[in-house]
Amino acid sequence: MTRGEKLFRDRVSHILNKTPSPDSLQLYTEALQVLMVVLWKNPELRIADTLFLDVIIGHAVRLAWEQQHPNQASAYDRYRAEAWKDFYLSPPSVVANHVMTALAYLLNSDMREAP
Repeated sequence: MTRGEKLFRDRVSHILNKTPSPDSLQLYTEALQVLMVVLWKNPELRIADTLFLDVIIGHAVRLAWEQQHPNQASAYDRYRAEAWKDFYLSPPSVVANHVMTALAYLLNSDMREAP
């Protein structure tokens, strides 16, 4: 491991150790694993902006809710707590799929907004 990789690992560990909720820590860990796989399998992928796990996970929760409840998608804000609860209870593979969907959604929406 290079010095930069060790510093990165230590920084990520420090941030994750400050996470108050074990459920949140689990989601962050799963989201980071997805990001690692995506970036490892797509070495040409360049993201010119900062990735915020909270934003990616938040979109993953919303997109999962909309997929599972298409008739209530427009009322997501009313069901936000229930959506998060359901997401926390989802198996890691389901979380991973929704995190990948959220990342793709965010990257594609960013591409549409670029001049």
